[in-house]
Amino acid sequence: MARRQKKNIFRWIMLIFLNLTLLIVAGCDDGGEDNSAMAPRMIADVNKPGVVLITNVYSAQISVPDFMISQVQSQKLLQQLSQQMQQGRFKNQQEVFEAYVEEILKNPSLYLVSSAHVINQDVKAGCMGSGFIVTEDGYIVTNAHVVASSEEKLKEILVEDGLQQIIKKNMQGFQNELSRNGYTLSVANSDKLQRVIVQFYAKHVEVHNVKQQIYANLGMRKLEQGFSCQIKKQGKAAPGKDIAILKAEKTKLPTVQLGNDSESNAGDKIFVLGYPGAATFNQILAQDAKLESTFTAGMVSARKSMPDKWDVLQVDAAITHGNSGGPVFDDKGKVIGVVTFGSADEQGSMVQGMNFAIPVSIVKEFLQEIDVVPEKSELRQRYQIAVTDFSEGEYETALNDFSELHNESTEYPYVQEFMEQAQKAINKEK
Repeated sequence: MARRQKKNIFRWIMLIFLNLTLLIVAGCDDGGEDNSAMAPRMIADVNKPGVVLITNVYSAQISVPDFMISQVQSQKLLQQLSQQMQQGRFKNQQEVFEAYVEEILKNPSLYLVSSAHVINQDVKAGCMGSGFIVTEDGYIVTNAHVVASSEEKLKEILVEDGLQQIIKKNMQGFQNELSRNGYTLSVANSDKLQRVIVQFYAKHVEVHNVKQQIYANLGMRKLEQGFSCQIKKQGKAAPGKDIAILKAEKTKLPTVQLGNDSESNAGDKIFVLGYPGAATFNQILAQDAKLESTFTAGMVSARKSMPDKWDVLQVDAAITHGNSGGPVFDDKGKVIGVVTFGSADEQGSMVQGMNFAIPVSIVKEFLQEIDVVPEKSELRQRYQIAVTDFSEGEYETALNDFSELHNESTEYPYVQEFMEQAQKAINKEK
């Protein structure tokens, strides 16, 4: 007991010292802290609370004509294919049908025309990304493209999500009609047809009364428990400086610490935390599961130049849709970049290992322009000490640390989970 009390006193002396140091060197990158490398698990555990899921929700009224296939153009195409069949190009009617569908998919603007039927509907749609908290009073960093959409992109989002049931019904009706006539549509062409329908609606839709709501969601919470945010500053999507600064009216939030990217170069270890859609909302996983970020690792592959003569970091860590706006950490557990864009092949598929992050120096520019000073909050310091105690097997001390933190901020994520793990470890030791 005396040993634990002595350690508690020492920890609080260190905490007071850290707070005084932060006041003296406010605004410095290192905050007077140890810059030695951290174990990957410690980087994940310490920083998970400050990494958030960003949801961007639009609601609007839309009006769009339904589509039909032009009878004139369709008849011309069938005549051409019939002639080609007589010439021996096709072996059977199924091949003729596939050629018919593929031609329509290649030139949808020629074959798909507006019908007299107009769809009027109130819709709600959204997109998601990642972000990270840099002040305990609610300043959050993410990508501009996560929270702001161009007019064309907004129309596509509203149509694809808002008219999902109508599109699904149209596709099912089309498939049923084909089946009755003995034809089947390949999976590839089915996907392409659905995309063509979305593009048709997006091209012809009229949008009214658009409203936007942005939410930040802490880890280990349900999605509906996110808190509202406002955009305080935003750049332009790539190739622009794709950064946005959000503000939530909250206090005592967990934070991450900003580092320095100036010396980051090829071969340096990096770690990424975020909410990739494929892992966060995988249909096989329990649908009532609490949100938890995904941690991946890799290295800096290169520094590359953007058209406006500023650098981006090329990284090879596994990243996909939903990671955008999330932090890239160095081996000291400090943010050196923001996941922003990837690379795609000729078919539009993501190429892994060819991803890019905006350096944290750009983030600091944005924060400085709105007079925001990133900070490592007191609660974050106490949380890090508690995690360190836990990792060193000091479970009773850690449980006490986490309990005190939980009493002061019941919303601090991952604290409850650590308390349960610490208690189990204590019980096991008895």
